[in-house]
Order: sequence, then C-alpha cells, then structure tokens
Amino acid sequence: MLLKSDGSTSGPQQANAQAQQAQIAAQQAQAAAQQAQGQLEETRKELAERDAETRRLRILNELNRIAATRSDPRGLIVTLSGGILFDTGKTALKPGAKATLKRIAEALKVSLVDLATDIEMGED
Repeated sequence: MLLKSDGSTSGPQQANAQAQQAQIAAQQAQAAAQQAQGQLEETRKELAERDAETRRLRILNELNRIAATRSDPRGLIVTLSGGILFDTGKTALKPGAKATLKRIAEALKVSLVDLATDIEMGED
C-alpha cells in the first residue's frame, strides 16, 4: 500500500472503497426511483379518480337540466314521469317525449364516451 502525502491510501483499498460508495449511491438512486415511481402511480390514480368524479358531476348537471336526476350507488338515475312520455293507457310516445329522450340520449352520448352505461326502464 502506498501512503500519499495527504494521508490517503492508493491502490486496491481505495478502488474497493470507491466501488462500495458507488454501489451504495446506485442503490440509493434505485430506491429513490422506486419511491418516485410509486408516488407517480398514486398521483395518476388520484387524478383518474378526480377526473371520473368531475365527469360524473358534469353528466349529473347536464341531465338535471333535462329531467330529475339523482346519484345512487348504482350510478345516476334519471326519472321521467309517465305523463311526460305517454298518455294514460297508451303505449305510443308523445311527440314531446321523443324530444326529451333525444336530449337525454345526446347528453349521455357526449358525456359517456368512455364510461360503461346501463339503461333500465320501469313503470310507475
């Protein structure tokens, strides 16, 4: 082993120490990268949830302009009274009902491009 004038050593021990320091630095960098990746994934998840909630609220607002709409664990429920759609005892849609249903369909078509949609109908 050679002793330099500044008191440090040279040769294999110094190279070994530098290699260990480099390995430690690489491990720390890898751990930091993994942590950053985890934070990025969490942020993406939060943004996707916020985006979905924003879309849901936008759809709710749009549908509320057309008919009574409320949120339910199953999704959004749009309620149209029977008098709006049909004459009593009749099965044919009223002329105004077609326009209302078309507006609802357009709102859903624009708003639900990438969301799953189920449509249920019932009688009161």
